[in-house]
Amino acid sequence: MTKAGITARVVANEPGRVAWVAVYPVDGGFMVFTVEIPEHLADDSACFGEESITRRNLGTFPTIEEVDRAVTGLGVDPDELDAPWRNDYPL
Repeated sequence: MTKAGITARVVANEPGRVAWVAVYPVDGGFMVFTVEIPEHLADDSACFGEESITRRNLGTFPTIEEVDRAVTGLGVDPDELDAPWRNDYPL
């Protein structure tokens, strides 16, 4: 795990949207959350604001093993987590 955030694509909760899971180191562990935006904003590489973003906090976990379980629960192989620019994470 890097000292920066890592992300992976996940299935969006709503049609017409794209989503990622993000993991960021914080004091005492790792914050894990999902981010969704309208698909057309990702496709067009358009600028967008907070009103277009849906975030869902999955929690802050003290160990990598707990992060792996949280990510796996979303249907993502933890080995797919990578630098944000490698999976088009827009933020």
